[in-house]
Amino acid sequence: MSIKSISNDNIFIIWSVSLIPLSLIVSPAINTILIVLLFFGTFFHLKKEKTRVKLLIILKNKSLLVIFSFYVLYLLLIPLGLLYSINIEEGLSLLRKRFPLYVLPIILMSSSEKVYRKSLFLFVCSVLLSCLYTNIHVFMSIISQGENFKLFFTKYLRFTYQEYMFYGIHPPYFGMFINISLVLVYFFKNQNLIKKLYYPIIIFLIINLYLVSSQMSLIAFFVLCTFLVFGKMKRLIGIKYTYLIFLILFSLFAYFLINGKKITNDLIQDLEIENSSHFLKRINHFYNKGDLTRLRNWESGIKTINEFFFFGAGTGDAIDEMLKYRHKKSWIYTEKANSHNQYIEELARFGIVGGLFFIGSIIFLMVYLYKKKQLMFFTIMMVISLAMITESMINRHLGIVAFGFFGSISFFNLINKSEVN
Repeated sequence: MSIKSISNDNIFIIWSVSLIPLSLIVSPAINTILIVLLFFGTFFHLKKEKTRVKLLIILKNKSLLVIFSFYVLYLLLIPLGLLYSINIEEGLSLLRKRFPLYVLPIILMSSSEKVYRKSLFLFVCSVLLSCLYTNIHVFMSIISQGENFKLFFTKYLRFTYQEYMFYGIHPPYFGMFINISLVLVYFFKNQNLIKKLYYPIIIFLIINLYLVSSQMSLIAFFVLCTFLVFGKMKRLIGIKYTYLIFLILFSLFAYFLINGKKITNDLIQDLEIENSSHFLKRINHFYNKGDLTRLRNWESGIKTINEFFFFGAGTGDAIDEMLKYRHKKSWIYTEKANSHNQYIEELARFGIVGGLFFIGSIIFLMVYLYKKKQLMFFTIMMVISLAMITESMINRHLGIVAFGFFGSISFFNLINKSEVN
C-alpha cells in the first residue's frame, strides 16, 4: 500500500470515528445511521494486520483476556436470554437498541490513539456547543419575556433546561456527558487550544452542570474532583496534610448530611428558587419524603432477582416481572418504568451469571486502567459507573453508545499501550 493511500485511510478513520460522539449530542437517529454505515465501512478500511496483533495481545495478556471474555459473554447472554423469555417483542427491541454494544468495539478495534484523542476532543466540542446553544436560547427567552436575569440560575433548570436544548437530552445523561467533558478537559489541558481557554471552559461546564441539576451528576462531579485533587495534593503537600484537609472536608460534608434539611430550606428561601427541579429543592424533598420512586423501582428489581436468581427473568421479561411487585395505580407501573439502576436491571434480566459478566467487565477494566495509570480513562469509566447507580443508562441510545464508545476506547487504548511496550 502506498503512503498516500495509508494517509487517506487515516483521514477516513479519524473523521468517521469522530462523527460518533459528535452526532450523539445532535440526534440519536443520525448517530444510529452513522454507526451502521461505519460498521460496514470498517470492513473496507480494516487494518487486518493491526487487528490480528491486537487480538494476539489480548490472548497473551491474562488481564485483558478476562475483561474481553466477560464482556463477550455478557453480549452473548442478551440474545440467549430470548430463549427463556415470554415477551419476545420486548426482548428483540432491547437487542436492537443494544446493537451499538456489539459493533462499536469492531469499529474502534483497529484505530490508533490519535483517532481516539481526536474523537474525545470532538466530543468535548459537541458538549460545549450544546451548552452554548442552550444558554443562548434561554437568554433569548428571558429577554423576550422581560424576565429578571437571575432566573437563569433559579428557573431554567433541569427539565426546563432540557426544553431549550437543540436535542432534549434527559438531565442525568447530559450531566454524565458534562462530567466526562470535564475529565477530558482536565487531561487535555496542555493542548494548545484548551490551554488558552482552560479555566473559562471548566467554569462554563460547571455552570451548566449546575443548570442540568441532576443529583447523581453533581455527586459524581464531587467524587471525580476528590479523586483528581487527592492525587495532585498528595504530590504537592504530602500524604499527611492531604489526609488532614480531606478529614476537614469530610467533617463539613457530615455536618451537611445531619443538618441538610435546615440548610437547604434556608438556601431555597435566600436564593428565591422557584423551580421544583432545582437540586436543592430535590435534596430538601428527599429529607422530607425520601426518593420513594427509585426505592420502589429498586425494591421490585431486587425481588425479581431473588425470584430468578441464577439466570434472570430473560431479555424480554425483566420489566414485566418487576411490575408484579409494584402498585397497579402507580405511574411506575402504568409507564413500565425500568429499575433506574443498571446493575439491578442486568441482574434481574440475566441473573447472577449475567450480572457477574456485566459488573465484572466494568470492575476488571477499571482496576486494570488504574493499575496501568490510565487515569483519564479510569475517571471516565468511574463517571459512567456512578451514573448507572440511579439510571438504567444502557436502556437508552445515548447511554448505550456512551458505554460502548468510551468502554471500547478505554480497553483498546490499553492494548495500544501494550503494543508500544
